[in-house]
Amino acid sequence: MKETIALIAATEVECSGILRRLKRTNTSRRGHFVINTGVLEGKKVVVVVGGPGKANASSATVLAILQYDVRKVINLGVGGAFSSSGLRVGELALCTEDIYAEEGTITKRGFKDLRSIGLELIPQRAVYNRIAFSAPLLKKAEFALKRASMAFEKGRFITVSTVTGSTDRAEELTRRFKPICESMEGAAVGQMAISFGIPALQIRGISNIVEDRNRRRWKIREAAAVCQDAVVEIVKAL
Repeated sequence: MKETIALIAATEVECSGILRRLKRTNTSRRGHFVINTGVLEGKKVVVVVGGPGKANASSATVLAILQYDVRKVINLGVGGAFSSSGLRVGELALCTEDIYAEEGTITKRGFKDLRSIGLELIPQRAVYNRIAFSAPLLKKAEFALKRASMAFEKGRFITVSTVTGSTDRAEELTRRFKPICESMEGAAVGQMAISFGIPALQIRGISNIVEDRNRRRWKIREAAAVCQDAVVEIVKAL
């Protein structure tokens, strides 16, 4: 148990099942962040509940990396699936790359990304809107989920500040990015991991389809539960 794995979640519901499984737990606070350390499937983990959005996700990831000697990062939680993905509510999505969907500029000809205006997210690293996640970790996650007979799809995600609540907007984002899933944190977690040279994985349980907003059809707790079950299987394989 030499290395520590950071599990970054936005809300407690997205990690409560994992917290119940932890052994030798210790809970502390740094600012508004709730930090739980312990052992999961024989591996040292630090679980940080950071709050929603990019700023919270970035700060939670950096806090974990700097204070707990983290060597791997997993961003877990729920997300909305785009209808073109084939995903259904309650299934799993694995991220190959995450795109900041709103960072850039709006012109008369439409949206232009950060590369078009020469703004790097990580200076001298040629990182713009596209945040790549670790291919080796992704392979291990795929192996673990197949071994556990857990259905999943893998593909591109997008990170937004404004949750998509209309079919028209969903179709626009699909044309532009061809994503399978959206969240409010993923790219920010991946960006911080890249900045510190640490491999990262993102996995989401699908709570809803990205369409005209109807919270009565969402299954947040069920999606969070299946995602956490998947993370346990992945941690076993690391």
